[in-house]
Amino acid sequence: MTKTVTFWSHKGGAGGARVRSIIGSTGTMLDLFQIAADNAGALDERMTSLALMHPGSSKPLRMFASFVEREGRLSLNFRLDRFVDFLISETYDNAHSLADWWAEELVLSSDDLLRAFLKKYWELRVAFDGCFSDGETFRYAALNAGSLGVLTFGDLCVVLEAAAVDENRVAYLRSDSLKTFMRADATLDEPLLRAEISPHSHRGVFAAVKHSSECASSPEAAWPWMLCSTSEFIEAVFQADLRPACIAEARISQDRHRLLHRLVARLLLGEALHEADRAVATDFARVLRGLEKLGLKLTPFSEAPVA
Repeated sequence: MTKTVTFWSHKGGAGGARVRSIIGSTGTMLDLFQIAADNAGALDERMTSLALMHPGSSKPLRMFASFVEREGRLSLNFRLDRFVDFLISETYDNAHSLADWWAEELVLSSDDLLRAFLKKYWELRVAFDGCFSDGETFRYAALNAGSLGVLTFGDLCVVLEAAAVDENRVAYLRSDSLKTFMRADATLDEPLLRAEISPHSHRGVFAAVKHSSECASSPEAAWPWMLCSTSEFIEAVFQADLRPACIAEARISQDRHRLLHRLVARLLLGEALHEADRAVATDFARVLRGLEKLGLKLTPFSEAPVA
């Protein structure tokens, strides 16, 4: 039977009380990465079953799985100002660690800051992370094999080096963790989570199982966008101390790239800009210089899959 346990932790200079909901079949915190590892055999069985039920789709499924294993990397989408913060601090904070840092610096309640950072997602994110051992250390990304990532999180798509994350400390979820696995009452749908999760070793199989109805009919050029786009993605949950040196590639849409280049040109030429445009241009200039110091160039990408 599923139990919900609520406890309080006091963090931040003002001593704000943070609620954590722990939901699990035994009422104890769960090990997300062990759950992912435990599901490997079931994913193999689902892949085999699909091949037997639809023999004509067997080859495209295998090809898509191999494509994801070969090309797939973790990607994070940043707003420009957030990426500048990453470059300056040289560490990638999640909402929990960022709230705790600012709480100590400004002598504020970390809970109030966390609410402000997460906005409408506060209750569900706190509840989801609270279900798992060390959940407050989770970082979230997408499995990406050549797209612009999930643009709702930011224009800048940053792809990580393969070695940036320990393969044993990453789990792949079928889709957005909050929309897919959290019920309306902010409790975890644990049976669904256990069925729709994958370890790193099975990420290709997992992706093929998810997109089994599309693999045969979609051209290979569209596969990166089928795997990862604003409307559809496999979420990667991981634990790692990310640094700017972990970045393998940075991507942005062609249209956004042209617009931001024009803004920076106007800024440098001394033209009058609205305050918001000036801030964006300044951030973009810092992004370009920061990437250059890392030996990287910002890559303009098409926003749509090639037909």
